[in-house]
Amino acid sequence: MQEVFRPKKARQKYTHGFVLIAVFGMLLLAVPPQAAAETTVYVDAANTTGPWDGTSSYPYQTIGDAVAVAEASIIYVSAGTYSENVVITHSLCLIGASALTTVIDGGSHGHAVYAAGTEDAGITLSITGFTIQHAGQHGFANLACSYVSGGTIEGTTIQYSQEGDGIQLDHCTNLAIRNTIVSNAYVSGISLTLSSSCTLDGNTIRYNQKGISLGYSTANRITANAVSHNTVYGVYIYQSSQNEFAHNTFSMNGQQASDPCSNAWSIDQQGNSWDDYSGFDSDHNGIGDVPYSIPGGSNVDNYPLGIFQSSPSPGEDNSPPAVLSMIVTPLEAFAGDPVSFTGEGYDSDGIIQGYSWQSSRDGRIGTAKTFTSTSLSAGVHTISFSVQDNDGTWSSTQTTTMTVKVSPAAVIDGITPMTAYVNQPVAFQGHAENAEGLVIQYQWSSSQDGILSGEAVFTRSNLSCGVHAVSFRVRMAGRDWSSPATQLLTVQLLSPENRTVVADAGGPYHGSVGEPVLLNASRSSSSTDAALSYSWDFGDGATGSGRTVSHAYSTPGNYSVALTVSTAGDFEVSTVLVTVSAASSQEDPSEASNGLLPSLLPIPLFLGLGVISVIGGVGVLVWRRRRS
Repeated sequence: MQEVFRPKKARQKYTHGFVLIAVFGMLLLAVPPQAAAETTVYVDAANTTGPWDGTSSYPYQTIGDAVAVAEASIIYVSAGTYSENVVITHSLCLIGASALTTVIDGGSHGHAVYAAGTEDAGITLSITGFTIQHAGQHGFANLACSYVSGGTIEGTTIQYSQEGDGIQLDHCTNLAIRNTIVSNAYVSGISLTLSSSCTLDGNTIRYNQKGISLGYSTANRITANAVSHNTVYGVYIYQSSQNEFAHNTFSMNGQQASDPCSNAWSIDQQGNSWDDYSGFDSDHNGIGDVPYSIPGGSNVDNYPLGIFQSSPSPGEDNSPPAVLSMIVTPLEAFAGDPVSFTGEGYDSDGIIQGYSWQSSRDGRIGTAKTFTSTSLSAGVHTISFSVQDNDGTWSSTQTTTMTVKVSPAAVIDGITPMTAYVNQPVAFQGHAENAEGLVIQYQWSSSQDGILSGEAVFTRSNLSCGVHAVSFRVRMAGRDWSSPATQLLTVQLLSPENRTVVADAGGPYHGSVGEPVLLNASRSSSSTDAALSYSWDFGDGATGSGRTVSHAYSTPGNYSVALTVSTAGDFEVSTVLVTVSAASSQEDPSEASNGLLPSLLPIPLFLGLGVISVIGGVGVLVWRRRRS
């Protein structure tokens, strides 16, 4: 009986053990290899010499080149101005260094950024850390999204569309726009057409014709936005219902809203703040006593917030004060110039104890009888002045109009070529931004050759050999020169086909304030085997020499470092970016654990573990057979 039973028992042991190990191996094979699904690409305008392969060491020079990589799912863009029109047709996360330093400029032609899915295949889009500006021609927006079905626009500045919207959503769903500044759009700051379930939260929307525009759009949630100084409407709605508005602040708009449709203007008994609300808050609960009527239809904000009239004491009979005079000097100034304000008031049954100066562009600018301001923003200002008596009653306002112009700024359009050789013609082109027909003077200068020209556009072929820090500045008659725009130009001793030296500064490099950054030029070479000498310009005024050098920076920022490698008969210059952070870590931010790049085991390792598991199962089978 035992001889018959033992093989069956051994077979059961083998079967159970093998099945468990095999199932474990199959589970390993079934785990999705997440790392293979994401491709990260880098962009840096400072990489002017190449090569360009999209890696952190050799980033692309334009965003368009990075977007053209079909597999790209995350694109990191270093600080710089990218003069291009970016077209995105697949799901993408676009991350800029900072809205203060990373600019996409559409050049007043077409959409600056256009993200387009299709009706059958929507895309997701996330954008953060950019300034996107200067869309041009009728109907084109700084950021246009079509058939985008998810994602976030956050921490970005959208400004100056020539004839269109700031942000334009068309057939979009589940897209969130948060903590973004949208200004100076010719039509609407943010426009939604045939879009639903989108979120607008915590944005600043100002100086447009219309702040927010909704057309044929439903179930969108608009909360905690500051909508101000829009010349026609704060919110304009047509053929759009079931949208929700709450905790928004509306001020200094031509008309706060126009809503002939059916929308909710409060959420959870919390409405919006309106600077033209004329009701009181008698019970001091932070909500107006009477609803605010939304212009354009029958909708009301039942729970208006924030700005209320002062209630008079029962039985009190007070004569309101009046403005006697207001003087604003000058009525036309440039940004940064001092502007003086002086006002007088009168109260027949008391004294004047308060003053209020308001600008249609900047809000409240003063609370004194007389003061001077140098911080008015550029544009046409309607200045309002009112006075308050000792009973707390304000007078009606008196107004005047003044204009603040922007001083011209120097912009280098191009220096071609950026790397030339001796006696080769080099073309220079620049212009004055915000010149507005003023008489402008120009000045080009070089760190090597001094003053180059007084023209906006010129060509020169007798530049000295070496690295030129080219400066371009402008001024209008009677004013100071603008801050210079600068760019590096390299003039080589020999033409490219005769060059014998190759300079390679390595990098890019990352460091922290006060900690030495090691720079290595060991990949530089000479085709004649001549002895090489190495000279470094660290970009902060300091210099060094040697094939490898170290340098510590005292302030954070991005530094363009120039390496000159030379022999007795030739030299070449290579530039590289050094990024210095305030933190005491040199970790590449693209490699930090930020939730965007989960690190899982790659496909070959998963396959290998599965095979090993199966082989292990076979080994257990043999071992148990021998034991039995």
